[in-house]
Amino acid sequence: MERLIEQSELVAGLVWQGRVSANKVHPRMFVPPLNEIMNDFLSGKPPEEIISIHGNAPIQNAIYRAQGVNGLGEDVDQVMVLETLNAKYRASQRLEKLSRKLEEGKEIDWSELTDIAAMGQVDSVDYFHALNTIEARITPFIKCGFTPWDRLIGGIPETGLIIVAGDPGSAKTTLCIEILKDFIRLYPKKVGVLNSLEMLLEDAAMRAHEVDPKLTEDESCRFLISEHQSDPVEIINKAATVQNLGLLVVDFADLMIRGETTESATAHIYRTLAQGAKSLRIPIILIAQLNRTKRDIPRPYHIRYSSMAEIVSSLIVMLHNPTHGFRETWDNIDKNNPLHKQIPGLGWHLVWKCRGGFRVEHEGIPEEQRGPFAMGLRYLGSKGWLRKTHPKYIIPLNSL
Repeated sequence: MERLIEQSELVAGLVWQGRVSANKVHPRMFVPPLNEIMNDFLSGKPPEEIISIHGNAPIQNAIYRAQGVNGLGEDVDQVMVLETLNAKYRASQRLEKLSRKLEEGKEIDWSELTDIAAMGQVDSVDYFHALNTIEARITPFIKCGFTPWDRLIGGIPETGLIIVAGDPGSAKTTLCIEILKDFIRLYPKKVGVLNSLEMLLEDAAMRAHEVDPKLTEDESCRFLISEHQSDPVEIINKAATVQNLGLLVVDFADLMIRGETTESATAHIYRTLAQGAKSLRIPIILIAQLNRTKRDIPRPYHIRYSSMAEIVSSLIVMLHNPTHGFRETWDNIDKNNPLHKQIPGLGWHLVWKCRGGFRVEHEGIPEEQRGPFAMGLRYLGSKGWLRKTHPKYIIPLNSL
């Protein structure tokens, strides 16, 4: 028990110092009173209120314990160590109860020993769950602040990989910065991260201010930017250290590949970021390029190099700006396709995949035709995508 107390203090201190992401912990991991303190901390209560409720001593003990971790100690997954100790302690408590019953000559349920054995093993902690203990629900979506997506898609997945793909010049980065800015404005306690593998910090900052010159000081503090050339594993590991992380944008997929660009290397990116989103319990937006095969409107299989993007993503939105002209490789274009009409200032968001089903009955589309659709939005260069849609520009994609 003493070691479990020490590890609870250590992990709590690391979380409070921002060295371990709060997304990786749960109050039930900690011993009292740290479990209640962490519950208040994770729910967003201010430090002054937490101290007034629980006192300063437990918090100071935890911070002091965390200050002693450096060097090799930082390479240890301290959260996993805490989970392991917690599992073994809970197993020992159940064994002790069974032992007392046996000493008293009482009958016990011997099948409990199998459950306890599984509980005490690290790899089995919370690994399997009985169906009757799971709340069945559709994949939850949350509002992101970008009005057309919130109204016509239902927002973005609470947890999962979102792929925004399109040709160069289709304003993918501008759109994602817009969504990131809207997200942190909608959720004032959350932090958003733009991991720009293409732009320098200064360029990314300029783009953010072009998209919204009215960012407040608080919003700018919660809008974090990285320019480091990282692979997907490094990006997830660094994201895990961000306190109150709500949304991560990675721009863009191809630049995470080190060495030869192959289908397997690209599949690794999609798979790692999808798993990272699940581990961190956040939405991750990945910007992706399209291949140059012959096509008309962009479809999911046009995402460059890998079909893994179609498999692991929760939401796929592809951008299409016919006013930018067509590639020379676009042969035999159907001039009757409404998405090919060059209407000045109008572009399209093609929503091809929505895990759990399309939730919103779009204006002008009968319920029986609900499925992939295109929404037409105004696009004004560096100012990005505007928010107004019109029923005339909501078009089902299944028939195209």
